[in-house]
Amino acid sequence: MKLILQISLKITFLLIVNTEVKTEQIPEIYPITHSEFCLEKNLKNLNEINFFQYRRKNTEERIIKHDLSFLDKNLKVILNSHHRDLYHDDFIGMHLTSSDLMATSENPISKNKILGASCHNTDEIKKALILGVDYIFISPIKENLKANKVLGWKGFQNICQQIDIPVFALGGVGPEDLEESKNNGGYGVSGIRKFWSISVL
Repeated sequence: MKLILQISLKITFLLIVNTEVKTEQIPEIYPITHSEFCLEKNLKNLNEINFFQYRRKNTEERIIKHDLSFLDKNLKVILNSHHRDLYHDDFIGMHLTSSDLMATSENPISKNKILGASCHNTDEIKKALILGVDYIFISPIKENLKANKVLGWKGFQNICQQIDIPVFALGGVGPEDLEESKNNGGYGVSGIRKFWSISVL
C-alpha cells in the first residue's frame, strides 16, 4: 500500500512539474494570427513576437500548407485545431476550438506538447479540465459582434477562482488589458488584431 501511494505521489508530482515547464513557455500576451496573416510574407517583420497561435479559418488548405512550409524552428507556434490535419512536431502544441474540444475524448497530441482550448461556458470548461489542457481561453470578456453573452471582468474572475490552470481573457481585449486580467486572477490576454504591429497586418 505504501509503495502504491509513493508511486501515485511521484506520478502526480511529475505531471505537475511537466505542466509547469510547459506553462513557462506561454507568454502573458498571446497573439493569434488573422486570416490574411502570411508566414512567407511576415516572417521578417515579427520583431519581438516569437510565440503565437496560427489560425486562418477561411483560407484554403493548400495555401495554409504552403505557408506553413516557411515555419521557422526558432518560433514557438501553437496550431489551431481547425488545421489539425497539418499538425507536426515543429509546432509546440495545439489549441482546440470549442467544437473540437467537445468532440475530443483524449489528448490529440504528445503529452510533452502544449494543449489549449477555447471555452465559453461551464460545460466547455469542465471538458477542458477533464481532457487535461494546459491553459484555456475564456471569452467574450468585452462587447463583440458574436452572439455569446459577455462575461465581463467579474465573470472572468469567478472562473479564474475555481481553476488552477492559466486562463487567458479573450474577446474585445488588447495588450493594455493585461493588468486587468491578472488583477482578476487571469494569466494573460489573447486576441487577433490588437496584438500585432502594423507591419504584420
